[in-house]
Amino acid sequence: MPLRPTVASNPLACFEQAVDTLDVCAPAPTVVQRLLAVLLDGRASWVELERTLAVDGGLVARVLRLASTSAFCARQVTSLRYAVQALGSDQLRRVVVAAQFAGGGTPFTRALWAYALRIACTSDALARHVASSPAADPFLCGLLHDVGTMALERFLGPSYTRAGFAPGDDAQVEIERDAFGFDHGDVGALVAARWRLFPELGPVAQFHHRPDATLAQTLPRTTRAAIDIVALARAVTAPRRAAPLAPDAVDLDALGPDVLDPDALDPDVLGPEVAPLCARLGIAPGEALARGVEGQQLAHELISGLG
Repeated sequence: MPLRPTVASNPLACFEQAVDTLDVCAPAPTVVQRLLAVLLDGRASWVELERTLAVDGGLVARVLRLASTSAFCARQVTSLRYAVQALGSDQLRRVVVAAQFAGGGTPFTRALWAYALRIACTSDALARHVASSPAADPFLCGLLHDVGTMALERFLGPSYTRAGFAPGDDAQVEIERDAFGFDHGDVGALVAARWRLFPELGPVAQFHHRPDATLAQTLPRTTRAAIDIVALARAVTAPRRAAPLAPDAVDLDALGPDVLDPDALDPDVLGPEVAPLCARLGIAPGEALARGVEGQQLAHELISGLG
């Protein structure tokens, strides 16, 4: 999998500097890494899982708040042990990763988190209705697909967040390449390679804006399906605006179309990428739109639960 920038330009000193400082601006989530390794082992006890999480008090607090939402336990969860036992391994993995990156930070970071959660929930909803399912967890693929954006926001600061796009904008890649010579997909692939959370994250991070670019590459079918699902989730939820982001006055609900109302959905406003993505995944466009509504509603519940 190529991890160099996918654009031809002058020497990319900024890109090289970003690579050199990735461990500082996007440090690996060590507790999450340990937890995923323990879950992958399959022999860990609930006590071992609890001990793995308990070292990060802030993360534990966010896990309990997320676990209490209607999307997961739908009841007040007051202890880590109960959360670990009630959720099960698959849901625990999702809650912990989501809690790791939840909220906080700058207005841009909070907007990015809300957007990523919408894509995560929509990706999960889509994956249950497609003919070609990914091997990786679609929720985590959607949640972490923009790790490159997160890293660049930390690395470049205001010069990045004031570049004129909101998280998920179609114009983001073009703006980044014009301004910096590379895009968040390039950086995201490098972050994924260093974090080593799951193998599909690198390709998803690099190609979610241009899934057709993977057709000429040798990728496992399930990896290509993961990329297509995230790309389709973006297509039915991502904003299609060119208006610049006001960093100090971000309205999270205004960053995307109002897809919570099924009557507001219009297939004609979707991009041309929807039809081929639906064809490859084996899902009708109308069904994809309906899953977009489902994903947005669930994300809204999760965001409210953390609020």
